[in-house]
Amino acid sequence: MTLSAIAAAAVIWAALMLVAHRRNRLTARCRRILRPHAERYVIEKRWLERWSRSPGEFETQWRHRLRRHYRSHVPWRDRALVTPGDFERALNAEFAGLLNREIDSWTFIDRASDSPAAFARLVARSLEQLGWTVRLPAEDRRQGAHLILEDGRNRVAAHLHHAATEIECRAVQEVVAAARRDACNLACIVTNGRIGGAVQTLAAAFEVRLLHCSQLDQIGGVPAATEADLRLAA
Repeated sequence: MTLSAIAAAAVIWAALMLVAHRRNRLTARCRRILRPHAERYVIEKRWLERWSRSPGEFETQWRHRLRRHYRSHVPWRDRALVTPGDFERALNAEFAGLLNREIDSWTFIDRASDSPAAFARLVARSLEQLGWTVRLPAEDRRQGAHLILEDGRNRVAAHLHHAATEIECRAVQEVVAAARRDACNLACIVTNGRIGGAVQTLAAAFEVRLLHCSQLDQIGGVPAATEADLRLAA
């Protein structure tokens, strides 16, 4: 081997080592960026897996979500070195650090809702999956009830409360009035946050169910829980 060939091989080797080092640094940075979102993404994945009609539908939807998250977290200038496969491996590495018992204690609605509108959409979708017929009240009757639910036995006026603000006693009074207007036999407040003592007292007086969004299966059949029983949002 000539001296020029050795020099060329050394240059190529140095370039490859530099690329590998740069790629490792970018992948490590990608994991650091993903870490705060790992909980929400693993819940999103489990939710899709639970409600997809088939393994193929789940795989298609999850791949679509992965591509969206990849574009969101990896700048275009780094995509030549951090491929979608690298991104998925980094995300799976973060998933591996989450204990199953922690994952089981979370709710998708809690972690995926970033606004009252998103919270309302996710609650409505969850209730439909549980067999409820979900509809909006008539426009002139929307104060107090965000959803009207029916399952053949019960008709429920549901007030949805996102944890960005604290529940007020007025919400109890409004959902009771909405239940009377729409001929409902049950009224409830669904939240992803904490419920104060004054609201609990008033709700008990009017027989309004107070439920955390992880308790949607209890809307029609189990008495409302106290604050100590609620799985409160972090």
